[in-house]
Amino acid sequence: ILHFLDVALAHVGSEVEVECRDGLSAVLFIFSIFILFFIQLQAQKTVYLNNESEIIKDKEKASELAMIRKNDKDPQFTVEFFSMNGALLRIAQYSQFGKTPKKQILHGKTIYKFPHSEQDSLVCFYRNNLRTGGAIFYYPDGKKHIDCSYKNGNLDGLLIQYYPNDSIKRKDVYEAGIATASSVYSEEGTF
Repeated sequence: ILHFLDVALAHVGSEVEVECRDGLSAVLFIFSIFILFFIQLQAQKTVYLNNESEIIKDKEKASELAMIRKNDKDPQFTVEFFSMNGALLRIAQYSQFGKTPKKQILHGKTIYKFPHSEQDSLVCFYRNNLRTGGAIFYYPDGKKHIDCSYKNGNLDGLLIQYYPNDSIKRKDVYEAGIATASSVYSEEGTF
């Protein structure tokens, strides 16, 4: 319920002032909050997944927990994956999220997390289960490790890898997953 109230208040503003002359405004406000609460409950589903990413009913055999949210204004599903001890593993957008991996279609932004950390390890985009678009890999401390792009699941375009001190380690150019050019640099930046 507290999560719902946070969501509801976000919809109506971070600071809410209710002026009540006859009490009707307060009743309407509270009624609106409850309507938003029930809409939120209907739009979210929690499922358990096994090691093969199949939805299962037996919590004891589960390796992950997934919270599936559907926004009426967006055709995508947003799915948050958690370890069984509650650690956030990744957040992904799907065009379809069925019972088996064949019916789970990644389509949109996906954020992977380092184990036991809030830090992103990879942010990338998918189109029909293929990486497509920009991707950024991070070091555990949050600094950028690799910046690259994909097309139809293959590296395509410029890939830049960084040292932990933020200097460029290498630059590669890819076409359809094949490196066509490469440059390697020392940590001091010399070629």
